[in-house]
Amino acid sequence: MNYSTILYSLLFYIYGAISLGYIATYLLTGKKLYECGTRNVGIANSFNTGGKVAGILAVINEASKGILPIVISKYFLSASYGEMLLFTYCSIVGTIFPVFTRFRGGKGRSSFSWALFLISSYGFIISGGLWLITLMLTKNAVISYNLFLLSLIPILYFVTGKKEVLIFITFIIPILYFTNKAERDDFAYYGILTGKEN
Repeated sequence: MNYSTILYSLLFYIYGAISLGYIATYLLTGKKLYECGTRNVGIANSFNTGGKVAGILAVINEASKGILPIVISKYFLSASYGEMLLFTYCSIVGTIFPVFTRFRGGKGRSSFSWALFLISSYGFIISGGLWLITLMLTKNAVISYNLFLLSLIPILYFVTGKKEVLIFITFIIPILYFTNKAERDDFAYYGILTGKEN
């Protein structure tokens, strides 16, 4: 690993750690997202705490954290496939553990989903379909997402056949699993599935 790889890894982490939803919510309401609702510095909490403007900014911001590392790596940095995945990983880690909000961030699901789609659209469709089916059957976002995470390694390895993807997924799953807790479940807290907000 050379110095430029380390530098870009750090820069993508810093970019991932910037939350427009948090900033907009604080400017509009004076509230800190990590102290409100599910305490997630993410999309659902931005909409419900900060309003539409904060929510829309959060959607764009979180999506870009999964998209930009891949696009920039491919078309501007001439990075290797492994470096591209490393930069994407760093961006998602920044989303979940942002230094600017004392490492209290979001769950990284939106950023990861966009990255997954660009890495393997077929893998995204298959694993996403399984997640949706289990979510509808169980009505439990935590259980369905854990099953989704477990399905990623065999599905992506089968679809892509790339060891770099297998390494990326192996390292990202524990972090996503760590954040997938019932008390931080936006689906349950805001009654997305039941229609009853806590």
